Order: sequence, then structure tokens, then C-alpha cells
Amino acid sequence: MSALDETKNGEVMDKDAHFALSDVSDAKGIYAPLSPENSPVVLTWEKMVASTMPKRGRPAKDLLKGVSGTITGGLWGIMGASGSGKTTFLSVLSHRIDTNRMTVTGSVRMNGQTYTKNKLKSMSGYVMQDDLIHAMLTVQETLEYQAALRMNKGTTSDDRKKRIEEVLETVGIAYCRDVIVGDSRNKGISGGERKRLCVAIELLTRPKLLFLDEPTSGLDSSTALDLMTTLKGLADSGECTVVCTIHQPQTKIYNLIDNLLLMKKGEIVYQGSRDKCEEFFASQGYPLPDRCNPADHVIDVLTMGAKGEKQEANIAKLVVPIDLDCGIGKHDFQLRAIQPWAWQFLVLIHRNFMEKIRRWDIIVMNLFITALVATFIGCGAWYQIGNYQDSIAKRNPILFFCVIHQGVVSSLQGTYAFPLERALMLRERASGAYYVSSYFLAKTAVDQFFQVFNPILYAIFVYLLCGLNLSTYKHFFSFMGFNILLSFCATSLSNLASCICVSIEMSTVVLACCMEITRLYSAFFVSPVLLNSTPAFRRWLFADAISYMKYGFIGLCLNEYTDLTLQCSPKQLNAKGVCPTTSGVPIMKQFGYDMYTMTYCAGIMCVYIFIARLFSYLALRFIKV
Repeated sequence: MSALDETKNGEVMDKDAHFALSDVSDAKGIYAPLSPENSPVVLTWEKMVASTMPKRGRPAKDLLKGVSGTITGGLWGIMGASGSGKTTFLSVLSHRIDTNRMTVTGSVRMNGQTYTKNKLKSMSGYVMQDDLIHAMLTVQETLEYQAALRMNKGTTSDDRKKRIEEVLETVGIAYCRDVIVGDSRNKGISGGERKRLCVAIELLTRPKLLFLDEPTSGLDSSTALDLMTTLKGLADSGECTVVCTIHQPQTKIYNLIDNLLLMKKGEIVYQGSRDKCEEFFASQGYPLPDRCNPADHVIDVLTMGAKGEKQEANIAKLVVPIDLDCGIGKHDFQLRAIQPWAWQFLVLIHRNFMEKIRRWDIIVMNLFITALVATFIGCGAWYQIGNYQDSIAKRNPILFFCVIHQGVVSSLQGTYAFPLERALMLRERASGAYYVSSYFLAKTAVDQFFQVFNPILYAIFVYLLCGLNLSTYKHFFSFMGFNILLSFCATSLSNLASCICVSIEMSTVVLACCMEITRLYSAFFVSPVLLNSTPAFRRWLFADAISYMKYGFIGLCLNEYTDLTLQCSPKQLNAKGVCPTTSGVPIMKQFGYDMYTMTYCAGIMCVYIFIARLFSYLALRFIKV
């Protein structure tokens, strides 16, 4: 039997036949899918090919091999062994394929019309296999924020509250509305409740098409059955067409499915009514054994020969007639009116703030560690250094340690800021919840608000305990200001590394290299005078120019030595009975700090923060992994 033809009781179906599925009523349409009259969406695709990009000498690989078919409504289950192309197929239909890593060709229609990614976002939902939800928010808060971001522009607070109540009742989690989602450190809702919450989030916008990738993965049999029963109810009510990938479901779940789409090695073997699937396999010589779960039997046949243990199953592909205009008489879908940028920004500010507050233990620990380190600095060798000649040798090390401290502490925190939320941000962004710019600025603003307290506390402890320049209050606040700028610069650099490198491991390696080079050209080990007077050093002026630590350290030195009055004890007088250094001016000239101004140094650091943040945003915007 040819793999290009379909045989049933000796009859042959032409693979190029094109006619409306509603016309399939004769023997040729015996496996035709159930098509509920109230189904809002019909998807049709023809000759769809999805291939990986050739890379490093490896040729492109076809993950989908010219598949054609139709999803007519109801609850569809996409089944197949691991690697059969289920998730790739679902991603192509939902426009969630990264076109930088994969090419897709073929025709895809929704209700007989081509559709764009933005149009699909407006009328569909997508539930990923991984339950990515903000851990420190309650179920109610999660839905409130999602409703504020996703529901149509112009919806009132009462509209959002009413819809939240509806979806809570629909998915059956109203009883745990005040429980936090939780994570590995904080106990929250169960795995089944998390999955239901993910479905509830997508239902907020009343989608007409709902995609789910392995919705029963990781759930016990009872919870999985409850979830699939909910999805079946949504499909039967005509609220949405439901399409999900599912791996070897139990018999009760299998019987809930209206139609099946079976895949093997990137090809569709069978698509149509679940009731007729057993008959199809029996016609191919693979009848259902007694007392066997039909889903298990299907997967067993599809995986024959995969491990070399059995002969390859000789299954002729069921080729169904394709009509790309199918469903064209159904209602057309309009683009959802997204919320204004300012509204997104305010909602995200509030959500980030709530999450930070819930992590109060981390905030308290940061402040405690800052105070502890500052106490060791101020109460140790640098306690009340005074203004005698021996204090000159102590001032630069104190100021340089401040630079290093702000760099290490802030950069380590900044490295984790975006990677931990990147996958969640990409999921929300793919659903059209907000612009990347509103997310980035809101997160940055909240992070810096909570970050600013550490350098302030550090400055208070160190400045007073060490007894630095207290000629005017201006010097103290300038010292504090430069510590804040140093902290923001370090965080901006670490954010840039993490946004470009994506993974925490890679960004940590890159950041360590950047921090070491920045520290080397911080004007402490090599002074500006020496750097500009030595030819070997002048070749590396570019590294000196981009070191934010240099501007922070020089700014601190200028602040410390300006208006500084120094004294001499009797033993510190020179041979002429004169005090060698009575002010900080000679020290600034000696090291070349006087070539700069505090305003210039602070300005360069602000520019540095802006540029690093800008490139961080661009990386977050365009690197979609």
C-alpha cells in the first residue's frame, strides 16, 4: 500500500481531493472528524514544512514533512511518541516558532482566511507545559494583574472582577483564591491547581481557540481527568475550540477527546474522529487487544521499530481532503484593543512592588549584611582615621573598597534579575499582555527603588565610623550619591550581561571578566597621571575610558580631598618644622584627580547607566530564547 494513498475496504482516496468537510458523508469520509455546529474556529493547513536552520556543517532537518489537515472544532488531542513533532506542530499553528532558528513553509488558514500573529494573540490562548506563574502572588492577585494587562482597553474594574469570578468557577479553583502560587521555597497551591490557574489566565480574554501543550503532564490521574473534563466542557459549550498535545492518556481521558491527530516522525498518520481510530488501525492490521487502553495501543503501534526491538509498523497515512476555505462563513475576529503603555507600566510597577515586598526576608538580609560589612570596615583598621598625616595613606583604600563593595554586591544581585523571569516574560509577551519596554522600565524602576537603601545605609555607617571629610554636609551627601551611582552602574552592567548571555551561568562568567577589567582601570592601581605619561599604558586608554569604577573612585576622591584640612603631630613635622601636607589639594594633583570634576564623573556614570540599560532592553527585546 502506498504511503500516499488511503485505503479502506478496497477504496482509494485521492490525496489531492479538495472539498468542504461538511460534504464528507460517503464512505470516503468514514473517518471524518466530528464538527460541532457551534465551534467558533476551524483551522486548515496544507503542505506545512518546518525545518531547523543548517548550523556548523549540520544540514537542515525537517521536523514537519509537508503535513496537511483540518481542525474542525471540539476537543482535539494531538498524540505521538516523543520526537514525533507534536509540540513543533502546535507551535506552528499558534505562531510561536522562533523564525531565527526554524523555517516554516505552507499555507495555514483560520476560518478560511490567513491570519497574523497579532490577530491570533487577540483571539487565542496558549497554555505551556511548564507552569510559569509569579510565585509570590495569590491566585486572586495573579488573575487581577493578568486581567488588567490582557483584557480589552476600556474594560472597567467591575468587568474584570466579574470575569475573574467566572473563570475561577469554570476551572474550579475559587476555593484557593487567597493562597499564593508558591515555589520550591514557599508552599502554595498544588500542581493541578497551578495548571488550572494557567488555563484560567488564558480564559480571561474569552479565547475562541485554546492551545495546550501537555496539559496533564505531572498530574495525578484524578487531577488530570478533572482538568480534561473542564476543557471538554469548554469545547462542547462552543466557547472555544481546544487543541492539546497529550501523551498516553488514561482511558477516561481518551474517551473525552472528540478528534485525534496522530503523528509519527514529523508526519500525520491519522486525523479524524476518535471513535473511528480503532477501526482505522484494525484496517491496517493492528486491531486493539482485549483489555488494552486504546491510547496505549495507538502509541505502541506508532513507536514500533523506534528502538529496533520490533519491526517498523507499516501504516498507510490517512490522507484527508483539504479545503483551505473551510469555515469561511464563520465569524471573523477583530484585533483586541490592547491597554495603553502607561497603564501597562503602572500595573507592572504595582505587581513588581508586591512581589518584592513579599520577599521581605531577602530585603532584611541585604540590609543586615550591608550594615555588618560597613561595621567591619568602620570599626576595624579604619576606625576614626582623623586628619593627621598618617590618615592620607588610609583614605584611598577606604574609598576604593567602597567602589569594590558596591560593584560586587550589586552585580551579583543584578545577574539574577532578568534570567529568572525571562521565560515568564516571554510567555506573557507572546500572549500580547504588554510591551517589552513597559515591562523593562517597570522592573528596573522597582529594582532600583529597593536597591537604593543598601548604598545609603552603607554610606551612613562607613562615613561616620571612619571619620571621613566632614567639613560640610555636602561632602557626606556627595559620598552617598557616588555610592548609589556605583551600585546602579554595577547593576546595569550585570543586567546587560544577563540579558545578552541569557543564562545565569554564562552571564556570571562574562560579568566576572568585565568586572575585573573595570576594576583594573579604576584609577587606584594605575593613576591618571601614570596612565597618560606612560606609552605602554596609553595604548589601553579605551579600557580606562569605559571603566565606571574609575569615575566613581575619582569622584569619591575629589569629594574627600576638596576642603580637607590636614594636621601634623610633632613627630610628623619635617626638618624645617613645617607640616608637609595641610590640605587635600596636593594629593589630588599628585594622582591626577584634578584633571576631572565631580560633576563630570557623575555625568559619565549616568550616561554609562543609560547606555547599559538601553542595550539591556534591546537584548531583552530581540533575543527570544
